[in-house]
Amino acid sequence: MPRVASTLLLVGVAVGFVAWVVRPASSTPQPLDRAPVVVDAPTANTLATITTDADALRDRLDTAPPYHAPTRDPFAYGATRQPRRSTLVPTPERDATAAVPAPPSLVAILVNDTPHGAARQAVFSLGDDVAIRSVGDAVGRWHVEAIDVDRVTIVDASGRSLDVRLH
Repeated sequence: MPRVASTLLLVGVAVGFVAWVVRPASSTPQPLDRAPVVVDAPTANTLATITTDADALRDRLDTAPPYHAPTRDPFAYGATRQPRRSTLVPTPERDATAAVPAPPSLVAILVNDTPHGAARQAVFSLGDDVAIRSVGDAVGRWHVEAIDVDRVTIVDASGRSLDVRLH
């Protein structure tokens, strides 16, 4: 009996949906009663001005403006342009000691418990690479001098020492 009831319900819903889709949305539209438009004097003057301006614009469209040739050719690929002549301005020379390489970024400090104590390694970020270094290893132009709990001391070739801390 439940199957018969659910089948009749489904058929009834389907018939109702089809009847709703097939039925017209509304009856034939009624014609609108249009009352004559009364134009007062100021509106008539405005309409006359607009009509005059529209006629003047149509007359301007009848005479096309002259064609101006483009100054560049977008389809001339590979054509070399003549460089402009310019005067060279001498740039001041940079001090060689001022250009110091940027230190590597410290990412993590690894601690490995051994029978002889804790062995620490530093993890550096070098652009898209990661480098794991111990004390005495080189990281680019820097050498790892000491690894503490939250910082690593690195030294460059000139002997300048720098502490790099964890972020």
